[in-house]
Amino acid sequence: MDDLTEEQKNDLKEFLETLKKDYRYNIELFDKQSVYIAGGALAISLTFIRDIVPLNMSIFLLLYYVSISFFALSILLSFLSFLISSEIINHNKRVLEHSKKGRFKIDKTTTIFNFIIAGLISIGIILVVIFTISNLNNYKINSNNLRLNTMAEKEKRFVNTDSDNTIMKTLRSDDLHESL
Repeated sequence: MDDLTEEQKNDLKEFLETLKKDYRYNIELFDKQSVYIAGGALAISLTFIRDIVPLNMSIFLLLYYVSISFFALSILLSFLSFLISSEIINHNKRVLEHSKKGRFKIDKTTTIFNFIIAGLISIGIILVVIFTISNLNNYKINSNNLRLNTMAEKEKRFVNTDSDNTIMKTLRSDDLHESL
């Protein structure tokens, strides 16, 4: 770097500052987006189980429980990551204010948490998609079977015979009075 002109060194320094700002912005954006995505996925999955396919008709509930746990855990880790990062920044600010050289903390925890959060959200989304597809297919099959069974019940005929087994009258089930 000694063979660079002053102008080139200044350009590199400006570029480095731009990269630092971009990095900070990306981390902030990641934190916000991860909470939004996890919260939204959690809300959608709770709505699905409440309004679309009821819990008592759902299959593979373990997938559902694991996915919502992953979303909740990722939100919790996002908050913890924010608190740890804030504390490290505050610590480094105090060190700098008191001119204590060499006592700065490096924030590796936030990076680790961000990778864990990204993994939890990704796996949670995959699990909730598998759960949703499985349950929609199951719900569709059960609804069709229920409709076919109901139609078959309505088509059953009740036969009234006399003592000679001569058919006197046939009735469809929907012709019968409700009290029968």
